[in-house]
Amino acid sequence: MISLRPSALLFISAFCVFSAETKDSMKINIAVLNLEPRGGLSFEEVSSVSDRLRGELINTGLYTVIERGQMDAILKEQGFQQTGACSEASCIVEVGQLLAVHKMVGGSIGKVGKAYSINLKIIDVATGKIERQVSDDIKCSKEELVSFHIRNVARKMAGLVKEKKPLAGQWYFWTPVGVILAGGGAAVAYVLLNSHASSSPTMQEIQLEVPVQ
Repeated sequence: MISLRPSALLFISAFCVFSAETKDSMKINIAVLNLEPRGGLSFEEVSSVSDRLRGELINTGLYTVIERGQMDAILKEQGFQQTGACSEASCIVEVGQLLAVHKMVGGSIGKVGKAYSINLKIIDVATGKIERQVSDDIKCSKEELVSFHIRNVARKMAGLVKEKKPLAGQWYFWTPVGVILAGGGAAVAYVLLNSHASSSPTMQEIQLEVPVQ
């Protein structure tokens, strides 16, 4: 068993603390305004999406996000009075200046038929310019929107690669459908089938397996 001297342990601890502080100092301070509800969505529904967006932006590891309660307290202390929705860039920048953050996120979410329409933008507080804009139409359930798709919206806003949705409830198999003559030899044709619990198998693609002569 390897034992370390107290001085070595102290050095390792100090290095870990320094590394963590350096990493945190590189994160961008950002605040997310509550999204505006559109298309018949309630404030409570949109509020839960806004909270999830804050959490997913934190999970990217690129941002330090002000909590909603802390943000509301600071704005109240600063005497900020909002009449109507704060959707204009000038209003969003004003909020960002009061919160002393680098970036602000604002936007809206609505529902058209069975699809959710999300429109978000990141604004640089110092310049007032829109740094990145994300618009997405997602056909899914409310549970899927909150549990998965908002994560990809946050990753888009952070400039990261989208994650693929897991193929839950599906299974795949190859099945031979016949023999084809190819180049003087026989090739077995396979069809890839998939199936959902509530639907019959459907053909996806054909693969040829040619034996080596």
